Amino acid sequence: MQRIYPSLISSIVKKIAFVSIPLMVLALVGCGSGGVDSSDAEKKGLLTTPAIVDTSALPEAGELKTYLTIDDEAREEIVLSNNSTSLQLEKYAQGNHTFLIEFEFHETNKPIIQLAKATIEVNVGQGDNPITFTEFDFPDSNSDGKTNLDALVENLDPNACVLGSSTLSNCSLTL
Repeated sequence: MQRIYPSLISSIVKKIAFVSIPLMVLALVGCGSGGVDSSDAEKKGLLTTPAIVDTSALPEAGELKTYLTIDDEAREEIVLSNNSTSLQLEKYAQGNHTFLIEFEFHETNKPIIQLAKATIEVNVGQGDNPITFTEFDFPDSNSDGKTNLDALVENLDPNACVLGSSTLSNCSLTL
């Protein structure tokens, strides 16, 4: 018969208690009247977008900003981390909602330049709601055939007039 030492038994009991007590607490939280009922679940959104703008390619003097508008309400600036962010959607009723995301380049004493935008319809319900933008419009402010994003990356002014392709309403003249 093999002999087990009391200190070894005590060590094993402590390790089992350390692991099992938190698991029992988690199990108790998830059941009974204290648990989360699916009808009481909050409405959350995980907004994701492809990496459409490489910030390292943009001029250093400016800043890329991202805005979100839901159902034509006031737009709000959002911060993306790894091309995603979490949203709280409790104030929105269950059903379809329109989400608009806009990427802009802001530079001191210069007009704001819209780089990309996308709109999608999302049926918002209880729990997690994926909000995934996949198709973007890339504006060309001066109608020169280059998107504003491409012009900025090439260190060009996206609002500069180009003879033969621009109109005075969509470009800025530099004298």
